[in-house]
Amino acid sequence: MTVHVARAGWSEAEKAMLADAVKKADESGASLRSVFEETGERLNRKPNSVRNFYYLQLRNQEGAGMQRAIPFITFTEEEVHNLVKRILLGKSRGQSVRACVMEMADGDKAAMLRYQNKYRAVLKKKPEMIADVLQELAEEGCICPNPLDDLQQRDGQRNEKDYFRHLQALDRMKVQQDMMRIQLEDMQLAARSILLLCKDFLALLPEEKQGNLEAFCQELACRLTVLENAAN
Repeated sequence: MTVHVARAGWSEAEKAMLADAVKKADESGASLRSVFEETGERLNRKPNSVRNFYYLQLRNQEGAGMQRAIPFITFTEEEVHNLVKRILLGKSRGQSVRACVMEMADGDKAAMLRYQNKYRAVLKKKPEMIADVLQELAEEGCICPNPLDDLQQRDGQRNEKDYFRHLQALDRMKVQQDMMRIQLEDMQLAARSILLLCKDFLALLPEEKQGNLEAFCQELACRLTVLENAAN
């Protein structure tokens, strides 16, 4: 049995490569899943290892307002326009905003939250863009409800400041729930990895165990570290 010893930590060059890959994905609209796969192949790392490193950075920045571990890339004006247009089209077909952005993000929760927050920022700060997109859709033969009407109705129950504070609180709760699910998944993967390693080692013949004992202990220590990090 060949036991693979885990790779050392990330070098600055590897971190820069991952940051560049995330930047390009932001610009092209690609999912983080594809970034993990492509970067893992380039660095000879497993996609899950790349994913774990990325989300570890995200968790480490939890106290700083849950900013992205990789430098945030802003939207262009055209991207914001297209984002609003796609959401309004989805709403005209009966989709919720959350369903629209989840579909756009291809299941990527970080991207989904980014799209959702940008749309809400447009509702709050750029009502003229909403009007422009509604006019554009009308000219294309699609009559969509004005989301600002819903906003005004809700403002009858609470003022605008309290409303958006409420939305931000909900977003923070959803992010925390997502992070807890990710942590649980990481712990399950780490525990399963340890279990499989032990079962494979115990299945060896006595002489094989003796020859692989040192490598087994090294790999077990690495996997226990992964489990410990996931649990923190």
